[in-house]
Formats: sequence, C-alpha cells, structure tokens
Amino acid sequence: MTRVATSAAELAELDESGLALCWEGLPEGEEASFLGALAGMLEKPELREAEVVIVPGALMNATYGLTGENAYPDGLRIATVTVPQDVRALVPVLSPRGLRFFDNLVTNNAREQHRLDGGGAPA
Repeated sequence: MTRVATSAAELAELDESGLALCWEGLPEGEEASFLGALAGMLEKPELREAEVVIVPGALMNATYGLTGENAYPDGLRIATVTVPQDVRALVPVLSPRGLRFFDNLVTNNAREQHRLDGGGAPA
C-alpha cells in the first residue's frame, strides 16, 4: 500500500521513529519494485507488504524551512518504509546504495540550511 504524507505531523512521526528508511526520487509506480528490492537486500520478506509513505519535496521544504540550493524540487517523491529495529545497524551497507534513514535526512538538511542561512557550522 502507498500513501502520500500531507502534514508536518506525519513527517515528525517518521523522524521520531528512527526506523523510516528512505529513497529520494522514487518514480511513480515503482513502489512494489522498491519494496521487493529492500526485502531481498535486507533479507526481510515481510517488507514486500510494507506501507510506502511518499513524502513530497514541497512538504519537506515547507515543514523544515528548506530554501535555495538546500530545497527539494516540489514534485520530488521521497519514499519511506518503516523497517525492523535491527536494520538500523546496517547503515554502512545501506548508505552506499543511496538509502538513508529519514531522521538522518532531516538532521543533515537542518545543518545545511543553518549554514546557508549564515549560521556557519552548528555547535
């Protein structure tokens, strides 16, 4: 099942869970392929039936105040899937494949926006 996030509260829930694995730029209609690839790579067959939450770039920008070169294209689709806790330990395997956890995405965007806004590197 796929649904589109429409509120900041939904993004806060994804962020706070620490278990929302995401892929930036998933083409429309590729959700089943995305889930199949995740299930195979992570050896978690249950992920084939997981819910994919699409986070539009415009919602990311509005929620987190992303602007300029740090903003996402409005129509970009960030696909998120909540994964089992033990997957969190696989970050070194996931990152080179372009997968990131949503909380990491939010933190890195905030750090970059702070720099762009003239704040320098956060303490």
